[in-house]
Amino acid sequence: MQTIVRRNNPYLLLALLTTGYYALAFFPYELATPSLVENQAQFVSDGSLSFARGGMALSLPPHSWLRPERSVRPTHFYVEAFSLSSEQTGPARIVSFSIDPFERNITIGQENSDLIVRIRKIMSNLNGTPNFVITDVFGDSSWRTIGVRLGNDSFQVLVDGATRLSESLPAGYWLLWDDSYPLVFGTKQVEI
Repeated sequence: MQTIVRRNNPYLLLALLTTGYYALAFFPYELATPSLVENQAQFVSDGSLSFARGGMALSLPPHSWLRPERSVRPTHFYVEAFSLSSEQTGPARIVSFSIDPFERNITIGQENSDLIVRIRKIMSNLNGTPNFVITDVFGDSSWRTIGVRLGNDSFQVLVDGATRLSESLPAGYWLLWDDSYPLVFGTKQVEI
């Protein structure tokens, strides 16, 4: 009688260990396929942009006002916004000059009831943190006019016409900005 000795298959063992690892790593999460969400951003008859529930509107580059050859960058913009919920995280973007939630030139957003400003500058990361925080702007569901004035070496944030934040910035901070980023209004809808 002949005895056959089988060697363990190392690939089978590796496959079993990998499967077991992922089964434990993802427990108790449920895997779900991604689903499309309707973009709720739309222009209304008065020319303004409205977000019924969630969505984004993009202004694609190039942005001629963001050219490195300009030595001074005085710019200002205003948005009117209100929040349906003071439980926002992220911050939830209102307007942003960014490629994604992790790399931005500037973002105006909401975190809980606070207005958050992130600006890419020397001594910040690609995400523009640390944040500038203006507290309790969205404490109720009233409309707010939010203005941002960017100067050569400073910026101000106005809420309903009153200056709520005035900060110095390193001269030439905008030279770190990436002019290939789109200008983004709104944020994606997180809940379906």
